[in-house]
Amino acid sequence: MKLKNIEEIELKYLNKFYYFMKYIEDEMMIGFETKEKIKDDWINK
Repeated sequence: MKLKNIEEIELKYLNKFYYFMKYIEDEMMIGFETKEKIKDDWINK
């Protein structure tokens, strides 16, 4: 497999990952905001 082909495949999957992360960004941010509320539940575990 040529380097150019590998880079094209890599770009394809990096783009898929990027768009997936953008799709769930709002849900991730909600989760990050709630971490402080449940932090005490996880201390010492």
